[in-house]
Amino acid sequence: MNEPTGISEVLYGGEWSEDLNTWTPMPDSGVGTYHEFLTPTALIGSDRVFVRWVIQVP
Repeated sequence: MNEPTGISEVLYGGEWSEDLNTWTPMPDSGVGTYHEFLTPTALIGSDRVFVRWVIQVP
């Protein structure tokens, strides 16, 4: 995801869950104004996870 042009001071994040109750932050592996969030499906042994975006405007 690319940050919108002209928008600053917004924090972007993502979280994943297997059950919609417990949420785990996803690291941002993007660079600069490009953000990339990957779910760790290989690590948890599940072929389905839920994702939600966390966007904060201070």
